[in-house]
Amino acid sequence: MIAECFPDTNILVHGAIIAAAERLGVKTLYTEDLNHGQAYGSVVAINPFRTH
Repeated sequence: MIAECFPDTNILVHGAIIAAAERLGVKTLYTEDLNHGQAYGSVVAINPFRTH
């Protein structure tokens, strides 16, 4: 049912990870999947593989 409402279920997974990180007080989230340097609430996404 959820897959029918949200064809891109990754959006739900990313949202859950960000919400959990924020709740735990994490300031930096290392990920390839989110925009490098973008703040999601109090959590900032960093791509550890970015070269520039």
